[in-house]
Order: sequence, then structure tokens, then C-alpha cells
Amino acid sequence: MTVEPNRDVSTERLRSSIVGLRFPPDDPAEQFHECSRWYPSLHPRETWGTRQLDVDPTLQAQVQRSGKRAHHLPFVPLPDPKLPEVSLAAAIRARKSISEFSGDPIALVQASTLLHCAYGRLESHRRVVPSAGGLYSLELFLLALRVDDLPQGAYRYETLEHGLERLPAVPGRSVRSAFVVPTDADRAAALLVLAGVFWRARFKYGTRGYRFVLLEAGHAAQNVLLAASTLELGAVPFGGFYDRPLDEIVMLDSVHESVLYAVLVGRADADVGSECLLA
Repeated sequence: MTVEPNRDVSTERLRSSIVGLRFPPDDPAEQFHECSRWYPSLHPRETWGTRQLDVDPTLQAQVQRSGKRAHHLPFVPLPDPKLPEVSLAAAIRARKSISEFSGDPIALVQASTLLHCAYGRLESHRRVVPSAGGLYSLELFLLALRVDDLPQGAYRYETLEHGLERLPAVPGRSVRSAFVVPTDADRAAALLVLAGVFWRARFKYGTRGYRFVLLEAGHAAQNVLLAASTLELGAVPFGGFYDRPLDEIVMLDSVHESVLYAVLVGRADADVGSECLLA
């Protein structure tokens, strides 16, 4: 059933009462937005990293290999991604948030495809999503709950080698303990976690770099959602987590790098279904 909007009610009328009642005069959200603005007088100071990049070949080479490869961790090569030949228009039309899952596993090649579509490498160091300055200020993680041929656990996606580093388990810490509603992932197959490594963008763009990292996470998440629709999987953007517990699971320090966003993925419950694009 389609609910028609009540055109007699203007949401703008609610702004003053909501803002006045709920947000303090020194609202930190407003402070962040102001701090991350660019002004002609402040721009040179905020973008000092740009000048360093222009003159330092070593730094230029390092930027092209953004990542945090840990060679002491077990490494799982991923199969080549296989994305069906579906038109962009069809994928956009089919995309919908599905949070009711069947509890069935997904194939490892499907997980591989989702990770590649989120942040995979193309030629040279270029990747599948835009990134401010080509700095690639995200890290992606896969919390495998029900993925065929992959033991349950937390993994970091290694973009340059298209594989997974298996992270050590955190004693006393489970995926459920990091969720506001512990049952949210009970029937999902995986949680793709997008984390920001803020200094990668901030060394070049100052405080505004934090904005760019948030935008980059949005680019990657939308790619996951569109790819899931072509793979006929259910997926839903997910923000119902406690930050520090989830940071601990994926081994982030919660200061210079922290989880920003996530996507729950699985096979859609039969009563919900996902649209078939390949018929």
C-alpha cells in the first residue's frame, strides 16, 4: 500500500522546535561542520600535505599502496569476482533494503564479488570507487557468519592481493555483543564493515578530510548494495552497532581509525524474496 504524503504539513515548521529542544547551543555536529569548512585564508594551512606530495616521490608511491597488510596473519586468497551482466538501470530498480534473511549461507565467490565491488583494485592503484586525492582512506572487513568454505570469524580485505587476512578472535567479544539489537545478524550470512583511516585523508586535506572519508564509505556501501541486487542476495545498510566493541573485533584503535558503516548480507527470506534480474 502506498501512503500519500500529507501536503498540509510542512516539516520545515518542525525545525525550530526540534533543534531548540534536542540540540545544545554548542552542538558538536555544528562545530564539526564549521571546523571542516574551507576558507581562502585557511585553505593553504589545511592542505599542507598537498605540497609534500608534489615533491616527495617516496610519499607518492606509498599513497598508491594504501593498506595495512599484516604478513603474520593467515591469508585466504579469494576466487575471482563474478558479477552477472546486468544493466545499471536494472540493478538500480532492483535495489531494496532486505533485513529478513533465510539463514542459508552465501557462496565464497559471492562474498569475493561483494568485496571487490566495494573496494576492489582495477588497473594500477585505481579502485572501483572515487576517493579524495586517490588516498583510499577506508579499510574493509568481512565478518563471516555463514559463508561456504570460509570459517566463521573476522577478516580484513586485502585489496591489492584480493584476499582475506584472518584476524585473531577477541576474548569475550562476539559480533552480537557489538550490536544494539543482538539478534540483528542471527540469520544473516555476513557483515561487511567499512572503517575510516582518517589520517590518510587528513594529512592532505586537514579536518575536511574527515568529510571525504565519510563520503567514500557511502560510495563503497552503495556499490555493495547494487552488487547484492545483481547477485540476488538480500542486503541492508547497517548502523545499529556500538562503535568500540566493533572496533575491537576488527582491531582498530577507535581514534585514528574506526568503523563508520556496515552492510548486512544474506539470502533473502522466502517470504521477502529478492528480484530476479537474470530471467
